Amino acid sequence: MLGTVRVLIVEDEIRLARNVAKALTETASFAVDIATDGQEGLHQALDNPYELILLDLMLPKVRGLEILERLRHEGNHVPVLILTAREPTNNIIKQLNAERDDCLTKPFDMGELTARCQALIRRHHDNPAPSGVGA
Repeated sequence: MLGTVRVLIVEDEIRLARNVAKALTETASFAVDIATDGQEGLHQALDNPYELILLDLMLPKVRGLEILERLRHEGNHVPVLILTAREPTNNIIKQLNAERDDCLTKPFDMGELTARCQALIRRHHDNPAPSGVGA
């Protein structure tokens, strides 16, 4: 299987980010980094290999969907679990369907979050490139 699973949380609500990081570290033994704004999150996501990114949509400096679009444009197909305080819009759902990722509406259960993270990582390692991408 995998060695240490690296996860990036891009979330401007620091308390929430820390609670999620603690849950993922304690229950799934993930190595977790936190970015508290979109600019920092984009930089970390582009410069470091992650197995999963948890991405808030409403971020200062760079919005979450802009980060996702930039990652995909750069050929980075890391799974992304979007964390949103609102119901997913058609635009978000369309983006997620195209990228085979997931979305979780705040507030959420930490057990469900952990299970979704583990499922996204397993799914990505079973089939890492989206349909029509790669050789």
